[in-house]
Amino acid sequence: MNVVVRKSTLHGTVRAPPSKSHTHRALIAALLSRGTSTIEGPLSCDDTQRTMGMCRSFGAKVAHGSDRVVVTGPTVLDTPEHIDCGGSGTTLRIATAIAALTPGPVTLDGDGTLRKRPATDLIRALEALGAQCRSPGGCPPITVEGPMRGGSTSMSGSTSSQYVSALLFACPCLDAPTRLHLTSPLVSRPYVEMTRTVLERHQVTSSETAEGFHIPAPQRYRPADHVIEGDYSSAATLLAAGALAGDVRVTSLHRNSIQGDARIVGLLKGFGARIKHHDDICHVCRGPLGATVIDATHVPDLVPVCAAVATQAQGVTRIINAGRLRHKESDRLETTARELAVMGAHIDVTEDGMNVTGPTPLHGADIETHNDHRIAMAAAVAALVAEGDTILHDAQCVEKSYPHVMRDLRTLGADIDEL
Repeated sequence: MNVVVRKSTLHGTVRAPPSKSHTHRALIAALLSRGTSTIEGPLSCDDTQRTMGMCRSFGAKVAHGSDRVVVTGPTVLDTPEHIDCGGSGTTLRIATAIAALTPGPVTLDGDGTLRKRPATDLIRALEALGAQCRSPGGCPPITVEGPMRGGSTSMSGSTSSQYVSALLFACPCLDAPTRLHLTSPLVSRPYVEMTRTVLERHQVTSSETAEGFHIPAPQRYRPADHVIEGDYSSAATLLAAGALAGDVRVTSLHRNSIQGDARIVGLLKGFGARIKHHDDICHVCRGPLGATVIDATHVPDLVPVCAAVATQAQGVTRIINAGRLRHKESDRLETTARELAVMGAHIDVTEDGMNVTGPTPLHGADIETHNDHRIAMAAAVAALVAEGDTILHDAQCVEKSYPHVMRDLRTLGADIDEL
């Protein structure tokens, strides 16, 4: 599907989509619980559908209604031969650790983008705990044979927080405790904190140590119910659109959310955007914008859309500590810079980030989304202030995380058509 986005003035109110990260974690904790858990208001997208499929593969019963998912975890995990994770890195990484709880072998695979994403650190950590793993070049497909035992293992904290979350989910099910040593500072810490919060709801605990984490075992997951809050990662598209092109209110965004990407509110304020956040409503109006510095250590998913905003900010915006973006669905440092440059932006890519010089007049262009939902959404935001038609090729990639983003932008007044 291709869409055309034209210069627009936005005005109105939309509801933030449900949190993808919270939905993933609630599903996985429910899988590991003996009994029935209910998840109210989950996100339905390609990635969460993959996690639901993974839960079924391990033996859970999953009933998906219009606004509720009911999961009944198995007494003993099944051992599936194969799990297709599609393009979901979260599904792949956590399922890899769960597969190590079974005798195996379990082969986990995904689409072309996922097969390019390394999992070496996670594989080595699981092997240190007794699992056997086979993987060409450290990327999917990954074949895992368990079961793991408790003990000590180590990994970098600077590659992916999902590796840490994977062990926090799986290791409580072992017969002995696990000591996880992080050899470098933990990135995307809020995602790990979200994992631990979900685990605590299921009466599973862990503790942070000076070296990493201590995970007691054996522990038993208890069923629990969840209400999924609005997703700041996806809502960042709507909020950035308001900062550039109008007057936008986004509801269901809890002010005290533990989501790391709740920082989008502060980052937009750093650009000078006019923002008021009361209760669960975030109100953004366009106005004069100035350059800022963005440390992406804990908020890598916000970089593409913040780069789009930076193209209209006076001065040079520096985005730093974003090197991990080279190993996402695309090399997001290069693809963000390349596609915004096609529209007239001035961006210099650095080793671990980029410098964006603004404001620059943008113009319509043909945009390659690189099968990357974040690139598609960032380009759509930039197109709202560009002269002429901007065509987003393969825009269906947004179904990975925010299937209704174009509909919601249209609700706010964006001039968007499908081609």
